[in-house]
Amino acid sequence: MQRASRFFWNGIALLLGRSANLVPNLLIAIWVSRHLGVEAFGSYSAALGLLATFRLVAALGFENLLPRQVGQNPSLTGKYHIHSLLIATVSAACLTVAMSASALLFSYTDETVYAVRVASLALLPLSLTGVYESLFVGHERAGYVAATNLLEVVGRLICSWMVLVQYRSVSAVISVYVLFRWVTATLEAGLFVARVDRPKLHMEWDFIKGLSKELFEFSAITIMAGLFWNIGLVMLSILANEHEIGIYNAAYKIVFVWSIVPTSLMAAVFPSMSRLCQVDQMEFQRLTFNALRYLGSLAFPLAVGGAVLANDLIMVLYKTEFQSSVLALQILIWALVPLFTNNVLYRILLASHRQRATLRVTAVSLGTNLLLCGILIPVLGAWGAALGGFLATCVELVQYSWLTRCQLPVRAVLLSLGKFALAGASMGVLMLLLRQSIGWVGTALLGVGLYIGISILLRALTGEDMRVLWRLLVRTIPSPAEHSLQ
Repeated sequence: MQRASRFFWNGIALLLGRSANLVPNLLIAIWVSRHLGVEAFGSYSAALGLLATFRLVAALGFENLLPRQVGQNPSLTGKYHIHSLLIATVSAACLTVAMSASALLFSYTDETVYAVRVASLALLPLSLTGVYESLFVGHERAGYVAATNLLEVVGRLICSWMVLVQYRSVSAVISVYVLFRWVTATLEAGLFVARVDRPKLHMEWDFIKGLSKELFEFSAITIMAGLFWNIGLVMLSILANEHEIGIYNAAYKIVFVWSIVPTSLMAAVFPSMSRLCQVDQMEFQRLTFNALRYLGSLAFPLAVGGAVLANDLIMVLYKTEFQSSVLALQILIWALVPLFTNNVLYRILLASHRQRATLRVTAVSLGTNLLLCGILIPVLGAWGAALGGFLATCVELVQYSWLTRCQLPVRAVLLSLGKFALAGASMGVLMLLLRQSIGWVGTALLGVGLYIGISILLRALTGEDMRVLWRLLVRTIPSPAEHSLQ
């Protein structure tokens, strides 16, 4: 129970911290779309989409490597801290110049080019926060990540609204984003030095060489995994125009907000997964099986409910000129099911030191997405980008399932996920029948109740699951200092 509690509260803390970045992104995107229109929203989306692409390179795989290494051997924190900062700073500085120059490669308007150059200034603070947040996760002190990001969100939302109303400029809104990324990086650095580790400013070049070698595969995985989801925006930039980018991004923003759920929860579990994989295979298998069950229990109702209520979501969040985003959302929302599952499966490979297998899967999936987008976007535009992303995610799931088949109770996993799928399908049918009579809010609330009830009837959710959840929820939320490794 103690381990489950630690996982739960660290996962909630990471979820809050990452939501603090993604939810404002969604709200500000909606403000830009409503106040400045589709073309300006396309410029905004193109600049931040390109930033996200370069950010993947600047991340260098720290988010997977550091939690595994520090989780297994906390005494190496100081070495990983100072040497990771050096590598991150040098790479981010070079990438800032490269991103600024890359804006000229696309057929962007002058406003979009300037917005890209402003956004490039966020690469260095993003790299630094990536290092610190990975180290916090490795020490299971995710509460600090949540605290700094929640402080950022308040200031950023207020300032973004003021700037948008006063200047009505995409570049001005992005400038606010850059400013607050620097604020967050400074706060996290101060907290880590004060609360976790005060490193010695001593460089070991042999350690840098070894760390760089380790980072190569992890960096390639991170870059290609991130490109996998941003390739739709990139291909639309090449093969379409700002209007299609805006249509696709309106749907993508909604789906991407939900993607932080498996990412955050599994990031909290990953340090323990790495330890258990080395010392207790039975416990490791039990942990991964339960992770698949719980994430599956969330993925199916989100996908079904999102598809049923797609029109209502788009109309509430955006204007009627985004009507074409409804079908894009109905297609892309189904990617949540393989996405939630893949978040467990690829970490099984990483915990087992099979990162080369993960790298191969990621490369094949990225190539599949690139090929599908290249074929479908010229014909279907934003809808083609959404369809290509969903199909490529399914290809990724098939590969991971095959590679991890010997480390999981396959029959038990399929039976459990099948029950959740049946509960989700039943919920969807009832929501379709009742949507017109009780409105979309009532339909969503009723769908939650129906799904939980059907899941209990099918014994997909057991009495033990409910008791564990209840004990976790009634427990007093711990302070960040209580998250230290035991």
